[in-house]
Amino acid sequence: MNCTRLLLFVTFLLAGLAASAQTTHRVVKGMVRDSTGLLLPGASVRLVIAHDTLSTITHDDGSFDIPHVTGSRFSMLVYMMSYAGFKQDYSFPEKDSVVLVGTIILQPNVHQLKAVTVKGAAMAVSFHGDTVEYSTAAYPVRAGSSVGEVVKRLPGVDVDHSGKVTAQGKEITRIRVNGKDFFGTDVNKALKNLPADIIDKLQVIDDYGDAANLSGVKTGVPQKIINLTLKPDKQNGAFGNATLAGGTSGRYLGAMNVNRFKGERQLSVVGDFNNTNAAAFSFGDNGGISGSDGSTLSHSAGINYRDQFSKKLMGYGSYSYSDSKSLVTGVTAQQTIDASYVNINNQNNSSAATNKSHNLNYNLEYKIDTLNFLKISPNLSWNNGDAGSVSQFHIEQNNLYPIKISDGTTNSVNTTKSPSVNGTILYNHRFLKKGRNLNITATYSRTDSKSLQDTRTLTHIGYVDSVDLDTSLHQQVNSNNGNNNVMARLSYTAPIDTFSLLEFNYSFNSASSNTLRETWNIDPAAVKTRVDSQSNRYNYLFITQRLSLNYNLKLKKHNITVGLTGQPLVLSGTSTHPDFSTRKTAFNFIPTARYTYNFNNSEAFSMNYNGSSSQPGFMQLMPVTDLSNPQYPVVGNPNLKPEFTQSVGLQYRRFDMKKGNTFFININGSTTGNRIVNNIINDSAHLSQMSNTVIQETRYLNTNGAYMANGYYSYAQPFFNRKFTTTLTGGVSYNNNISYTNDLRQLGRNWVWSQGARLRVNLPDLIEAELSGTYVNNRTLYSTPGGYNSTTHSIVLELYGKNYIGKHFIVGYNGSKSINSGYSSGVGVNPLVVNLYLECQLLNGNKAAIRLQGFDLFNENTGVYHTVIGPVITDTRNNRLSRYFLLSFSYRLQQFGF
Repeated sequence: MNCTRLLLFVTFLLAGLAASAQTTHRVVKGMVRDSTGLLLPGASVRLVIAHDTLSTITHDDGSFDIPHVTGSRFSMLVYMMSYAGFKQDYSFPEKDSVVLVGTIILQPNVHQLKAVTVKGAAMAVSFHGDTVEYSTAAYPVRAGSSVGEVVKRLPGVDVDHSGKVTAQGKEITRIRVNGKDFFGTDVNKALKNLPADIIDKLQVIDDYGDAANLSGVKTGVPQKIINLTLKPDKQNGAFGNATLAGGTSGRYLGAMNVNRFKGERQLSVVGDFNNTNAAAFSFGDNGGISGSDGSTLSHSAGINYRDQFSKKLMGYGSYSYSDSKSLVTGVTAQQTIDASYVNINNQNNSSAATNKSHNLNYNLEYKIDTLNFLKISPNLSWNNGDAGSVSQFHIEQNNLYPIKISDGTTNSVNTTKSPSVNGTILYNHRFLKKGRNLNITATYSRTDSKSLQDTRTLTHIGYVDSVDLDTSLHQQVNSNNGNNNVMARLSYTAPIDTFSLLEFNYSFNSASSNTLRETWNIDPAAVKTRVDSQSNRYNYLFITQRLSLNYNLKLKKHNITVGLTGQPLVLSGTSTHPDFSTRKTAFNFIPTARYTYNFNNSEAFSMNYNGSSSQPGFMQLMPVTDLSNPQYPVVGNPNLKPEFTQSVGLQYRRFDMKKGNTFFININGSTTGNRIVNNIINDSAHLSQMSNTVIQETRYLNTNGAYMANGYYSYAQPFFNRKFTTTLTGGVSYNNNISYTNDLRQLGRNWVWSQGARLRVNLPDLIEAELSGTYVNNRTLYSTPGGYNSTTHSIVLELYGKNYIGKHFIVGYNGSKSINSGYSSGVGVNPLVVNLYLECQLLNGNKAAIRLQGFDLFNENTGVYHTVIGPVITDTRNNRLSRYFLLSFSYRLQQFGF
């Protein structure tokens, strides 16, 4: 049966048939021992067919099996530390589905034994200080899969439907290839466009920044990053893929990426255009459930280039361009809890936005000599956006007499332009005495933004026992804002003995802002009148300095850093309306501590304590009324103090090499002094234009008593050589929120508890599938009398998988069923979203594919959200892409060794 006939046949049966297949691909099996007969677990095994390579490592019993082998001729390469490599060519009859290569004997490498200390067999997961390292060979995927498919299999790592990647509960912020940034902070571009079979190791790293990596003294809050190390035989070659697709409802998609790697010289070019809410598309992508609200048309292109210009100079960076148009419609139900009333706001919303952006980042690393290192990192960006929204609202104030009701419409149009430039210079000098180091870092950034906002509000006000009123307001707001940030840091480390050192560091940070905001009222005859009471020119400056002394002790199993930081800070500002100036000063003593204990290469514990200050935002400080949303005006407070947050984090992680299970647990907590919170005032008498409407005015003040704590765990247990893997994940968070309504303090205790479980099945040439379920309980208890509490429950069941039919056909499916309760009436829904596809793979090595996909077959795709911020509870339901079908053609190219 040819591809066309089978595509038509399965199209009519997809919803009702369970795929089944006989294994027709080859599975190559064998055993690895040394010359004494000792079994060798952890040996690397590679099978080369034409220009494709399949890899794995031997199991605990020294055996290995490599699925998805399509050719009758291949080369086998086996190697392991302390042994000479093994290479042999094989040829077997076409009809054999299982190929037994027997026992492969590795001979000792005498020369290597003299120079290398054997540390043991390679593990699927290992720990190295702040790094969790995964061997990609231990998580095999089908030929042609992207790195993203490997990431989904890693214990402790999660990928949601929007492509967001989290590791041990924290978001991954960037991807590196062989230690250098790949497309800056665009994680999806790397995971979707790099093929899995070129990656040897994948490392999840707690990154404390370049200065910490050079000095070895790590303090502060790290970022989670992923570093991909390439296989030695994949350092030179070209690879890429391209996809074109068209479908019903006018849906279309096109994407391509081309990569040329030659040692340290790496060039990658990507581009895509689509109206399917996909940022990018890659060969082998399953066509997942869209997790983006609304519908978006987007175009983007990017280039990433890296080169070793000389032995001393390396450069790497990327440029990307994107433009998008989006449309989102939805409903919102919002409650504001107060001791004397509940303010209910139901809205129907529609918003459209266009955005264009350019981003350029580059890094130059110059190794002046063996002791001196210089890194220069300039970055440029430019964004231009237009956004329009229409909101129909119905607001009621209950428990007040007479009950006041406002019905109205707000139309808003906003245009913004925001160019930005920043750059960092890092210089490091390593003294001749081991451990003595000097690091100087300086950063400057400038961001300018201009916006024009036009807002029209028509309101109808009704009372239970009085006449109705109609009011209207048409305003334009022009804003010009310039922000400058200057940072300088000096760090000096000196050894005390072989195991310990002292670090002295000083940092200076200056953040300044200059803003002009003008508000105009426009009458029905289009006459503009400047509103002086809502216009202002405001300047503010926030300066912080940190003077720290840290002690670091590094032993075989222990790594300890303790220190003390003094932090003086100054916040000052001036305003033309009202005419005033303010100046606030403070001084904080901040103890710092970081401790890591490595039980062994597969078990570690770490603890980190840190403190930091943050300044109020401009809109929080500006002492004028912002009527961008007339029903919810905002008034700043120029007397706000900076916040000071203390945080502590604990982490434990373990991998059992014998059983193959992994366990991660994180516990974090923080408390914030002078927390900036909202004070919601139910009083609009001073707003003459809207004096009779239902208005909640937001003001700001500082308070104490806010703190939070959260915990996350992940446990994964594989069975039968990772053919089956069960994973349990869970978390709990508690936020002790402080807020004010009508100047009265209110406590909101918010608990969020979640538990998830999933089963992954990976049977070569038959099925790859994952079944998962997650339960989330979100509960908020208010100190306000009257029982105004909130509890929601959410259950999400998901099935994701592929069934293989013969050598060239794949049936893929994913589905999600949400069961929600406790949401506001008219918002909570329980969507069932099902996607199916049939793929026919073509050409030698399955380099091409034709795919027919059906998305959201039951036409129920919807986004539902529940948020609690202080006394405000918000339930939102937004539209998402609904049912459509897509026919696509993909082609993949890989050629290495040149």
